[in-house]
Amino acid sequence: MAGLMPQHPAAFPHLLCALDFHLGKTKEIAIIGNPCEKETRCLLDAVFHTYLPNKVVACGTGEDLFLLRHKQRIGDQATAYVCENFTCKLPVTTPGDLDARLKDRHPSLI
Repeated sequence: MAGLMPQHPAAFPHLLCALDFHLGKTKEIAIIGNPCEKETRCLLDAVFHTYLPNKVVACGTGEDLFLLRHKQRIGDQATAYVCENFTCKLPVTTPGDLDARLKDRHPSLI
């Protein structure tokens, strides 16, 4: 398929997305908080209103998902961790700080 994809990219959109995900840098975003609470929803909105095509997002209060393990809330607030290759930057608790963290990962978006 490698020879056909450059010649006919419109015929392979899902395969090209998978290739981009495989070759590109994946952003791992963990949001610790109840997704039904407003402050958690605000953090999720910040994630999904920023164009990040290769992201993995996990949200919850338990440790049953790998991305949420060993991450805690700060000051009993919903908390977001932005990671790459399982290395996380310092956690944030506000949508503005999260937006800055997400843009930090893409200098071209600043």
